[in-house]
Order: sequence, then C-alpha cells, then structure tokens
Amino acid sequence: MIPQVTIISRKSERILKKLIKELRLNRFTNFEVVESIEQVSELILDNYRGFFIFCLPATDLIRWENYIENHLGNYYLLYYYHSLYEERIDTSVFLIFDFVITGEGADCSIAGQLNFLQSNFWKKVPLSKLKVKKKHLPKTIRKLFYHLESTTDIDSISLSSVIKKLKINEVHFKRDLKESMNLNFTQLKDQLSKYYQSKFPEKFPEL
Repeated sequence: MIPQVTIISRKSERILKKLIKELRLNRFTNFEVVESIEQVSELILDNYRGFFIFCLPATDLIRWENYIENHLGNYYLLYYYHSLYEERIDTSVFLIFDFVITGEGADCSIAGQLNFLQSNFWKKVPLSKLKVKKKHLPKTIRKLFYHLESTTDIDSISLSSVIKKLKINEVHFKRDLKESMNLNFTQLKDQLSKYYQSKFPEKFPEL
C-alpha cells in the first residue's frame, strides 16, 4: 500500500524543490502540492490514505491551525521548513504536528521520517475520529498515542504493560484518559481496532 502525500505550500517556496527531491529519492511518487484549505477538504472527502507535509512559514500556520485540529487529526502531519521560530508566532502551534523538521540537517531528518511513514502511515491514532485535539492532550495521553502507533498489534497491549513501558502513574493515567476522551483503556483499544480494520482491511487479511 503506497501512501498518498500531500504538500501544503506556496509553489513559489524555494524549499519546496528540496522537499520534492527528498520525496523522489525516497521513492514517493504519489504526491501533489496544494495551496488552499478548500483543496485539502476535497482530498479528505475521498477516503484519503496518506499524510500531509506543511512547507510554509510559521506565520502562515495561524490560518491553518483550527482547520488542522478539526479536520486533519486522523493523519500524520509533518512541518518542514528552513527555520522554525518567528517573533510574531505562538510556538504552541507546532504541538499539532507529529514531526517538526527544520534547520541544518533537515534533509537527513525528513528522509528518516519518510522511511517510517512509507509503511506505517496507517497507524496514526485518529484524533478527529476520537474527537480530541492533540494540542490540548495531557502528556500521558500523547505518550500513549505514540506508543500505540509504534506497536504492531494493539489488541495485544494491556493496561499494565503500558503503565510499565511508559513509566507513568496508573491513577493519573486513568484520570487523564477519562477526562480527555471519556473512555477507559479497553474502550479506546476497541475503538481503534474497529477504525483500523474498517479503514485498512488489507492490513487484517485474517479477519
């Protein structure tokens, strides 16, 4: 399964050429460049199976932030640019991204992330489906999602193994989970399993 890759960028951005070169070097051929929220909205209506790369100045992210949190939570999001900070930007905006790749060595970093996403893009915990926003999630829950996305079999994960692996307090963890999503751990696993099996049935041929 080859993932779709959508780049959100102005076509005049010089760094866009570098990004496209990296995509081709990593054998990504199914990609396109869009500039507007309307274009992205059309894509995700059509059973989108891939991830998004934002290649924009940080100040441009302000007009995208609410849309990203409300509509793109089911997909991996990368931010790729030659610089990160600008004086007029609230840096908390970068919390909505799964990977932030900037500055010297950015090309090497994005190559590693592209290699990961080539085969694992479908494991993204669907935040929009769960009706949660990453930016406002407690640290314990963000760690949990990262752990779930890194595993090969969600059904095999137990609450005790998560507590041990992540080295977190069980009482605080259960409270954070309940307050964030109004779910317990078993209910969360069940919802995720159903989502993955429905969205990516080819990954579960034995079912």
